[in-house]
Amino acid sequence: MSIKHIVVYDTTTGAIKNRMSIPEGDIPFNVPTGAAYIETEELHEEPGFHIDLQTGQLALKPVPLEELKERKWEEMKRHRSAEEFGEFTWNGLVFDADKVSQARIQGSVQLASLIPGFEVTWTLKDNSTVDLTALDLEEVGIALGMSTMTAHAKGKSVRAMIMAATTAAEVELVEWPE
Repeated sequence: MSIKHIVVYDTTTGAIKNRMSIPEGDIPFNVPTGAAYIETEELHEEPGFHIDLQTGQLALKPVPLEELKERKWEEMKRHRSAEEFGEFTWNGLVFDADKVSQARIQGSVQLASLIPGFEVTWTLKDNSTVDLTALDLEEVGIALGMSTMTAHAKGKSVRAMIMAATTAAEVELVEWPE
């Protein structure tokens, strides 16, 4: 006797009641009154499936628009963080912008403002070095701040597009601007 993968569902709602792999002859004993079953290639253990009562096929439940918007916003926040804490460029030089690097830059900018003639050799993202004066460090700090502000301005813009979307297709069209 062959083993079958079946999904047992409520015939009025399409809600899945059970998933099982059982001998073919045992199927009638495992489908309660008010339920039916379909055979499947896999058991589809992940949530969100139901039986489409019009087609009799296993289908994903539509995700509510508000949930799609929340998911899209989470995706956009990851892009924003990657941009904010990735890297930035000043004077053609690429600097790290992770949290530790941002703190080092801010501390060095403050120190440079207190010590006349301050200079420092800075390690760049590619591990090469550059000598920076106090004025250079001030400009690096400004470039870092502008990079952060730009990332947040993009975030605000995409958030507005997400919130204005009235369909799932409109939500899906929202992308992080380059």
